[in-house]
Amino acid sequence: MRILSLLLLTLCCSQVMAQQTVISTGHIPIGIQVKKTDAVKEDPYEPNEPGIKVGELYDISLLCDGFDSEGLPIKLVIPYGAEITIFSPKIKKENANEYGLRNAGGVKVPNNFDYQYLGDSVALFEPRIISKRSRLIFIEHLEKPWIIRPTITPSAPKNLSFQFKIDIPPLRLNDLYLFSEMEEFTKALTQNKRNLPNKSRDYSSWLEKNYIDSLDVNGSPVNPVFPHQETGFFMRISNISEGGNIFLAGAGEYKKIDKESEVILGVAVIGHLKPGNYRLIIEESEKTYGEKSVQLPFTIRSSFWQSGGYWIVILIPLFIVIFFLYRFYARRKIKKIDLLQRLSEAELKAIRAQLNPHFLFNALNAIQNLVNKGDTEIANDYIVKLSKLLRLVLSQSDDAFHSLLSEIEISKLYLELEKMRTPFSFTIHIEENVDENMLIPSMILQPYLENAVVHGVVKNSADKINVSICYHEESCILEIEDNGKNSGEQIKAGKGMNLGKERLDIIKHQYGKGVNTNVQTRFLPEGGYRVSITIPKDL
Repeated sequence: MRILSLLLLTLCCSQVMAQQTVISTGHIPIGIQVKKTDAVKEDPYEPNEPGIKVGELYDISLLCDGFDSEGLPIKLVIPYGAEITIFSPKIKKENANEYGLRNAGGVKVPNNFDYQYLGDSVALFEPRIISKRSRLIFIEHLEKPWIIRPTITPSAPKNLSFQFKIDIPPLRLNDLYLFSEMEEFTKALTQNKRNLPNKSRDYSSWLEKNYIDSLDVNGSPVNPVFPHQETGFFMRISNISEGGNIFLAGAGEYKKIDKESEVILGVAVIGHLKPGNYRLIIEESEKTYGEKSVQLPFTIRSSFWQSGGYWIVILIPLFIVIFFLYRFYARRKIKKIDLLQRLSEAELKAIRAQLNPHFLFNALNAIQNLVNKGDTEIANDYIVKLSKLLRLVLSQSDDAFHSLLSEIEISKLYLELEKMRTPFSFTIHIEENVDENMLIPSMILQPYLENAVVHGVVKNSADKINVSICYHEESCILEIEDNGKNSGEQIKAGKGMNLGKERLDIIKHQYGKGVNTNVQTRFLPEGGYRVSITIPKDL
């Protein structure tokens, strides 16, 4: 059992060695080895050997489509930059003159015997890194030393031809130049006479101009963004194969760069582009290992005018003109409103100037009546209360509005004065939710209280006057009611009531149509007369 295991292990090791070092079995046997070098350490493809290291041999069975009857690999493709070693274990120094290595210059006898195979120094044909895309090794067995037969072909029985292919280099975008960098491009082209130098270009100028934010691991720009005037490109394409293609995708099209008409001295001329998002694509359909395409996305920004700059140039002055026109008319409107307010205040002062003498005349008339009757004590008391009332009125003579509390105080003094002439009782009721500090027109109640005394108490035998104040929605309702007899006669509005109505009309005109001001009068079914005054809560 142990012997069988060792035998199987030996067979496995032999198979592995056979895949790493292939020895053909034809008339002229050759050995083939493919070694990984530093040139392919960054190659994204490692044929089924992700752990293979630099200096180790590739498994040749993974690099070809199998082996022919003589053990030679079929369609062998060598990774780009790998080192292939081709030797012949049968050709040594002592029989070297029996073999010839044919190339374009003719046939030459093998002269390199630096390769050691099974302890012998044998002929070595290809001990170097391959850079060509394809290679044909043609070895022939000469019938006589140093005699070249012109009719020899690869199919001759004593000859051996072995062909293999070198894979296309790993794809990467080559150096890009803008049309604005024509001088730099021409200088680089002149230095190499026919092509740009192999050294990758420096993109520091793109970084300084903020065309790019960074470079990738290969030193290529990442997502460039160019202004519209920088839309032309030159691109070095020296490492693109004959079967490779360059495409430009963007602006609604997928354009193929014509290598015959648009490639000059190994440089592709991309041309001027419209603003938009693009992708520059290189495709290599013949590439065996790794990515078959690589692309560079980039953006061409619209110019100031293409992005609507002319609208900005037109609209900004237009907005400035509109602003100053609006400001001019707004100021005129403010002045007009200010003048209207001043006119309204002047009208209100004029009305109060008419109202105060009217009230004073009635008060003096009452005092005269008391004196004529000989009621001097009552007349003196009347004069004291009248003086107090006049002080309150005069102190607010310049104010169009005062607090509800001040209005109630003046109304109480007035009713007490009238009560001294004609006996009656009165009440003033203010609901709890009413703000006593709210503003109302000065002495708005006085003419209507006077009307209640003259018509309700004196003429229609009323003995009670009630004043109530409440809120209704956004309005304040002030009601004056007496319990006199209904005579059926329409009460004519006196001068005081007309002046009060004019004041409310001016307030409505001053504060706008939305302000609710109104005076309603009506007889009560149970007897008496009611006046309802409506004013805004917030004046």
